[in-house]
Amino acid sequence: MNGRSYHLVASATDTCVRIFYLRFDEQSLSITIDKNIVLPGCGMRLSWNVMSTQLAVSEPKRIRLYKSEKTEWSEARVIEENSGD
Repeated sequence: MNGRSYHLVASATDTCVRIFYLRFDEQSLSITIDKNIVLPGCGMRLSWNVMSTQLAVSEPKRIRLYKSEKTEWSEARVIEENSGD
């Protein structure tokens, strides 16, 4: 878990990307959602880096890179497809 007391799960829809902070309670065997973050963009594919501090979101002709500082997420870079014109 990289020293964290929670797990990160990312989900993509046609309108946004959501990042969920999940915490597992061993006594009650339950999972709670601590935080739900909505990022702009429609994701077709998501990919975390090894430490789960960066998230790549692929869209048609574009890749968005998000990075976190603790629990705050920001868009670090947008890579556009070169049309070759």
